[in-house]
Amino acid sequence: MKRTRLLFASIALAGAATLPYAPPAGALNLGTQPLYLGGSIPPVVMLVTPKDHQLFKKAYDDFSDLDQFLTGGDAALEITYKHSVDYYGYFDSFKCYEYVNAGTANARFSPFGSTTDKYCTGGNAGKWAGNFLNWATMARIDVMRKLLYGGFRVVDAASGTPLTVLARATIPVEGHSWAKHYGGSDIASLTPFSTALSTPRNHTSSTSNTIPNTAGGTRTFTVSNPRLVTKVEAARHVSGLWRPIFTMLPFENAVLLTRA
Repeated sequence: MKRTRLLFASIALAGAATLPYAPPAGALNLGTQPLYLGGSIPPVVMLVTPKDHQLFKKAYDDFSDLDQFLTGGDAALEITYKHSVDYYGYFDSFKCYEYVNAGTANARFSPFGSTTDKYCTGGNAGKWAGNFLNWATMARIDVMRKLLYGGFRVVDAASGTPLTVLARATIPVEGHSWAKHYGGSDIASLTPFSTALSTPRNHTSSTSNTIPNTAGGTRTFTVSNPRLVTKVEAARHVSGLWRPIFTMLPFENAVLLTRA
């Protein structure tokens, strides 16, 4: 047994002595394209994306926490425009826009000036803030188009006076349409308007509805002060197992009735 071990040890040492010396490896100039390609070929990528109706809803649903994991963020839902958030979209968040050629086929929001704080003040006073426009107007499909290829271009003139105009997606006027409400005191620094509404307009009225009762006879309900509210505010009046179902229903606003 000892002889066998010594024999194997001798063979191993002899084999190690015959191995060639390998110098330290230097920096390698590795190729950045497949080796079988003889020349440079532009990359071609095809992305197949659905055109689901969900893409035509508003990009910022006012029912999400957009800055939870950002510096200075919180754990609260953003139920309206929040100036500290940079809203992504067709508009530059750090530019102010003016609406030009109103009433014509060439009507559009055109860049007017730059801003460092996303407000339109000083020389930009009375203009639209790009960050605010992104929050108010962008649909999900607009954000996807901007991310993938810069946006849907309706004008892209390179000759003469260069001009590129992006168009928002056509939004169906039924359940996909939306309303936005903002009552901040800085509204004059975000839009050409100076009057802020603290709450959506209330319409005071009273009505009674009489419906058949399954047990016979009728039941009368009297409601008053119907007012338009957002889904977030309406959800506060829904309790129990219905609340998570309520938040998934396909609507953006509701009419809140007060039972008299």
